[in-house]
Amino acid sequence: MITYYIKSMKFLIAILLFSCIYASNAKELITTSYATVEEEKYELENGTIHTNIKSSGLWTDNFGNYGKNKCFGLFTTHKNKSIELNMKCEVIDHKGNKNWSVIKRESSEFDAGVGINKYVDGTGPWKYLIGAECKYGIKYFEEANYSIEKCKISEKAYIEFSRN
Repeated sequence: MITYYIKSMKFLIAILLFSCIYASNAKELITTSYATVEEEKYELENGTIHTNIKSSGLWTDNFGNYGKNKCFGLFTTHKNKSIELNMKCEVIDHKGNKNWSVIKRESSEFDAGVGINKYVDGTGPWKYLIGAECKYGIKYFEEANYSIEKCKISEKAYIEFSRN
């Protein structure tokens, strides 16, 4: 009986270790981008500043894919210096596939921050990201910004993106 128990425990431990290793090797899409920004601002009497933003740029990812992007939206700075960003983006890759997403960020700082990019539509491999909410970090320098986005992806999406 003890031998059976020990063999069962070894099997259970092996399964748990395999599961932990598999989970730690989660598939990710990591995208780095650079964009230039055009702004149009107006300030309310209460100190709130609304900025219409239009950006366009280039990107690359950890699968060797690359392309261009464009976004537009509203950036609101409140009197207490908190900010809200809501932008809509279109991305096209080097194969002509597209995705559309909504970028949101709330922060206490304009120059840098962390937000969410939610994929709302896509073609080619991008269709496997519809509904995904991915974290991004961004840093502004004058009229440009630099960002990196990390997104956990399914095995199917991993295979599709790997086809580069």
